[in-house]
Amino acid sequence: MEQKIDLRIQKTEKAIREAFLDLRRRLPLEKVRVREICQKAMINTSTFYNHYRDVQNLSEQLECELLEDCFSAMPSVDDLFSNPRRFLSELRQIFSDSEQSEALSILFDGRYEAFHQRIDAFLLRRYQSAATSREEYVKISFVLGGILYTGHLLRKDTPDSLDSLEQSLADLILRLQ
Repeated sequence: MEQKIDLRIQKTEKAIREAFLDLRRRLPLEKVRVREICQKAMINTSTFYNHYRDVQNLSEQLECELLEDCFSAMPSVDDLFSNPRRFLSELRQIFSDSEQSEALSILFDGRYEAFHQRIDAFLLRRYQSAATSREEYVKISFVLGGILYTGHLLRKDTPDSLDSLEQSLADLILRLQ
């Protein structure tokens, strides 16, 4: 039977997370302090530490949960190699048009490498299995890294050129098979 989380715990975690995101809008991650989060959330520091080890732990949990939500809302998450065009289109939509895009921007502001690593780790876990050969692992890593790096470099392009880029990447992924 699934345990229900106490409503007080849910409210406290929500307050902590909202306070953290509010601070992150204005400050880089390394400048956010537990004391400031607690003041904004109207809790004491011991309450914070009952839920999270430190600010980094809070950020990591939020990042993982948010990316999990993004990918669970992506119908083609498993179609990277079978339908790469659809996968890339949905990936772009998830990270630019979704409800979560603002929170992603806040959490990963100035931290592209962390963003890339989280996405890469999530998708590698998704595509890897016990039967994945070293060559398949390298191919998956190469494709994911290329997609993310290219997307990062060209993120300011117009939507028309992004459509063309998606098609080029999809064609390349199909040729790699």
